[in-house]
Amino acid sequence: MNDALAIVAAPLPGLVIYLRGRRMLRWLGDPTFDERLWRHRMRNEQFALVSLVALGVLAWRWMPITLPLFLLSVWLGALPLRKRAFGEGWTLGEYLRHCVRVTLGVTSFGFALLFLPLIAGTAGENNCIWVLAGMLFWTYNFCGVSTSRR
Repeated sequence: MNDALAIVAAPLPGLVIYLRGRRMLRWLGDPTFDERLWRHRMRNEQFALVSLVALGVLAWRWMPITLPLFLLSVWLGALPLRKRAFGEGWTLGEYLRHCVRVTLGVTSFGFALLFLPLIAGTAGENNCIWVLAGMLFWTYNFCGVSTSRR
């Protein structure tokens, strides 16, 4: 993929998500809005995942530049619908901090889970419960389970 094209293509999924969200706002007062919003969010997640994989395959050399552009555009594209649908009063900084925290927490948890047998083997049989407790603590604090704001 052309270098400039890779950098230009990275934020396009965020633009598509924004435009689809604007169209979804028309259904805000509809009694079936909750179901429509659920389907809309699932389709956006699928679209973002396919876009991310395509970007990684076609422009893998530019991932250090295109990945932050992609993530930022997807997060910003989803913000207007999210603010209206859920009545959120977050500032842009709070919202982006939340997105970064959840993304890092979930992906880091997945990587740690991938290496859990190695970690448990290193810790020994008697200490496996501490590894499990650490993973549960991580899930609670970084994967959006906690309701407290920091």
